[in-house]
Amino acid sequence: MDYFSWGIGLTKLVLVLASVASVAMIIERLWTLHREGRDGEARARRAFVEGKKRNNRRLQDSVGRAVTLETLELQKNLPYLATIASTAPYIGLFGTVLGILDAFGKIARAGGEMNPAVISGSISEALITTAIGLGVAVPAAIAYNLLLARINALSLRIENRAMEAADKASANQEGQP
Repeated sequence: MDYFSWGIGLTKLVLVLASVASVAMIIERLWTLHREGRDGEARARRAFVEGKKRNNRRLQDSVGRAVTLETLELQKNLPYLATIASTAPYIGLFGTVLGILDAFGKIARAGGEMNPAVISGSISEALITTAIGLGVAVPAAIAYNLLLARINALSLRIENRAMEAADKASANQEGQP
């Protein structure tokens, strides 16, 4: 086995590991989003209650801080998913380059004879790594965008509900003598 073939195998391994990692992150984020819809609002309400005990200004600060923390928690692992989505095609391209280099090396070792059987395996491996790279990147990019949209919507919903509660509390405090 020469260095190019070894490099192609290593490239495929990296892509398979990236695929497994992206699937794990997607499942984890979906589970978290399912759970956080309720839990995030509950934490924002607790921040509201704590802030209400102090005063109006601290109430808004407390709610804003809770919403920010919830948003950060919801976005956990998304940068890794985006990194996999953006780098997988390049890793696949690297495997393609190694496969083409391997094919040219085989042509050179064969004395320049152009026999398709000599290079077909290397070109096949090159194309397979490209396909794997794209196969990893496309689902990761789609999942990243869909998850980000859901996270943004959930964050807005949590923030709106918390602010509605803060506004009601402010109105009640102003209405009391």
